[in-house]
Amino acid sequence: MIVTATVSNVLDTKAICRLENGLTATVIKEKILDLDSNKKLKDELDIGFIITGRIEHIMTGDGDKKFEVQLNCKKGDLHNHKNYLKDLAESLGIDQRAILEEDKRNLNFSEA
Repeated sequence: MIVTATVSNVLDTKAICRLENGLTATVIKEKILDLDSNKKLKDELDIGFIITGRIEHIMTGDGDKKFEVQLNCKKGDLHNHKNYLKDLAESLGIDQRAILEEDKRNLNFSEA
């Protein structure tokens, strides 16, 4: 699913963000900047920036009271959301038409 988040902290290797629903999300440097980039994350993001990303992982811990959401914010990956949906359906062994309508609407958002 494509979501927006507000950057709340920027570290050397990741950014901490707040999703619209209040959950915290992290974005590692490699999921924002190109691998060959010499840029520092702190030079690209500031606290308060609104970013768009695709939810890559949702993990629970501490007796299901803690969620960790990881985002992918690379432009190329967001523009290829259609390929992501195809790969997701194949990995789950389902027909791509079975993917939730909410996620298909996100496809239109990512291609805008």
